Order: sequence, then C-alpha cells, then structure tokens
Amino acid sequence: MGIKPIIETYCENGIWKSRRQDSQQIFASGGTRDQAIALGRAAARNTGAEHIVMDAEGRISERRSLPSRRAHGAAGAEPALSAG
Repeated sequence: MGIKPIIETYCENGIWKSRRQDSQQIFASGGTRDQAIALGRAAARNTGAEHIVMDAEGRISERRSLPSRRAHGAAGAEPALSAG
C-alpha cells in the first residue's frame, strides 16, 4: 500500500485555500476558515486522503486521517461540498 495522499487547507495572504499537498493547483479558495476546512475535509473523504489544516502562521493546527467514502459507501457519508 502506498503513501496516503494529503489534502491541506491553509491561509495565504488572508485567503483560505485547499489543495493536494503534492500539487500547486488549488481546488478551493475564498470563504471563511470553516468553509475552507469543510471543503478540504470533503475532498479528503472523497479521495481517502489525510486532511491537514494549517493555521495562519503555517503551523499544523489539525490533522485527520479520514475514511474514504468508497470504504463506507454512500450511506452515512457527508454530502459533497462545492467551492462557489
């Protein structure tokens, strides 16, 4: 089994963003900290990734290893969120 992918949610220049840690491409940007965390968490759950939340100073403030939606099926899974 390979290394689990990581989704990170972080603040850059006052804007909350989420991306895969191995990519520079941001998939969610803007909104409140809580909204950004919810989007990052949903993406991590959809892909079976770990979710890391960085505080405004760049330190890890939260780290969660989330079960994949595929592992649990649709029942009981959180609804998918969109950025927009």
